[in-house]
Amino acid sequence: MLTVGATARTTHLPAGARWTDAWTGETYEGGTAVTVDAPLDRIPLFLRDGAELPIAR
Repeated sequence: MLTVGATARTTHLPAGARWTDAWTGETYEGGTAVTVDAPLDRIPLFLRDGAELPIAR
């Protein structure tokens, strides 16, 4: 975050794809700007067209 006390971040999602918030599972259409929660312990992360994160749980 670049602003003191900010808890949300607005980002542009490129057109031509559907984007899924990796933390919440909410999907967004590309070509738009979205505002999402961004606490200090979590970066905004979006996955394109159903991609999955290869992380061990």
